[in-house]
Formats: sequence, C-alpha cells, structure tokens
Amino acid sequence: MILYIHGFRTTKNSHTSKILKKHFKKNIIIAEHPTKPKYAIKYLENIIKTKGITSIIASSLGGFYATYLSQKFDLKTVLINPSVSPYKTTKIYLGKNTTQDGA
Repeated sequence: MILYIHGFRTTKNSHTSKILKKHFKKNIIIAEHPTKPKYAIKYLENIIKTKGITSIIASSLGGFYATYLSQKFDLKTVLINPSVSPYKTTKIYLGKNTTQDGA
C-alpha cells in the first residue's frame, strides 16, 4: 500500500492526488493530515503503522514529512519537489489570511 502526503496549503483533493488515485486505484491512501506539524507526523505515523504502508509518494511539505517517515520506518519514498526547509519557506504564508484587495 502506498501513502501519498500532500503539500502545504493543499488537500487530498488536489490535482496530483486525483492523478495518483486514478493510477494506483485502491493501492494508495491519500492522507488528509492536520496542518500542525507535530499532529501531522503523529497522524501519518498511525497510518503507516495500521494500514500496511510499504512506500510513500510526497510533494512539497509532504516531502519534508516523508523524508523523516521514510527513515523512521525504512520505506521506499518518491519525493516530488520536496520542501527542504519549510520553517523558512512557509513563514510568509502563516498568520492572518487576507483577500486580494487586502481586506
């Protein structure tokens, strides 16, 4: 079973998720992980432990999580444009969101 971990500011309904689901059919779990990293890791670890995960596909922030998880659980992993320093690159997106007109 494959686990797909999506990136920052996206969901399990992303374009990439849909393509992977179509290709792998019932052999993939598309994670809808929490937004807070410590909860996301716990959630993803639980999926790996309980769903028979043998490999991971991940993108962006999901790639950051997958790097840790693949080492911890010795899983084969494919990273698509992984975030290697999300603590720096996501900073500008954190906090109060505004509309395009700045409201």
